[in-house]
Amino acid sequence: MKNFFLISIYLFFLSACSTNDKNERSSSLPIAQGLAGRVLVVSDSSFWKQSISGKTMNSLLSIEQKGLLNPELVFDAYSIPIDNWTFLLQKSHCVVFPLILNEHNKTNEMVRKMFSKSTLKKFETDTNFFYYQKDIVARNQTFMFLIAPNRATFYKQLMTKKHHLQQKLYQLSIQHKQRQLKRNYFLEDKILKEHQLKMIVPERYVMIKSTDDFFWIRKNAYAKNGYDINLFVKSEQYISQQQFADSNI
Repeated sequence: MKNFFLISIYLFFLSACSTNDKNERSSSLPIAQGLAGRVLVVSDSSFWKQSISGKTMNSLLSIEQKGLLNPELVFDAYSIPIDNWTFLLQKSHCVVFPLILNEHNKTNEMVRKMFSKSTLKKFETDTNFFYYQKDIVARNQTFMFLIAPNRATFYKQLMTKKHHLQQKLYQLSIQHKQRQLKRNYFLEDKILKEHQLKMIVPERYVMIKSTDDFFWIRKNAYAKNGYDINLFVKSEQYISQQQFADSNI
């Protein structure tokens, strides 16, 4: 059996457009807004700017995207105090709420109101740290709550589960980007038929070359001073994990 793996992806920028999903159109909620990778952190300013936990969380969201010619952050993170938590921002597709239970400030009190008293009581001894709510104000929206009884526990949980935080936010970003794509169904079907590979292909991509074990698709730049985007896919018989080492690729 052959396994497909990506050989090269150059400057993979995606254009935004509306989704065609019928289930989404049937909902009365507005569509979640914001660019893919944008993360809003609703927190008290003293937490985000002055505490070790806030600064650590900020650094975890300041990682660079790998494989690009120029440095670019994976996440576009903003800290939003409760006074600036407008209805427009509430429709963002990805929002993070840090909640430290033994602290009382305007932001924490607002977040507390999203849960019942019995649920808040359970949080005091619960070690899950991550909690999620979907489609609260908008469709395809995720509210992520990071909840701990005190700052020491918050920091410990944040360091222990930092990779989960990054991976979950990255996953939400990719999902949001995919929902915005206007897809090239003809090329998707061609790739599935000729290479037995199911993948989402944005519009404006064209097939440049296709053989039994290789294909190359490209999207031309919008402007003369822009960049073409090329995607090469090669299949080989799987022998060992060493095939995926940088030197072999």
